[in-house]
Amino acid sequence: MNITRTIGITLGTLLLVSGPALALPAASAIISWRTADAVAAERVPGRILATRLNGDEARPVYDVAIHTPGDRLEEVQVDARTAIVLGVHQVTEPGIIGEIEAP
Repeated sequence: MNITRTIGITLGTLLLVSGPALALPAASAIISWRTADAVAAERVPGRILATRLNGDEARPVYDVAIHTPGDRLEEVQVDARTAIVLGVHQVTEPGIIGEIEAP
């Protein structure tokens, strides 16, 4: 057996064995709302009031409403695929968030 064939067989075997480990996660995988809450709580301390999944199939986003110790209502947007915080903003206009009325 020549060296080229031996290397080719060895590399082919390695790729077959490690293939599943190298595979990327499915594009449609969405993190749980509990994960979104944990990510949001790391960014903004306080009591989580509501978590909603918004956006579309191409870019799903969790909106997490948090009542801060400073008596403000903050909304943290978390990417539902990557668990990255996309933005944080204070909710200032009256409305309903989940079951809680915003100030």
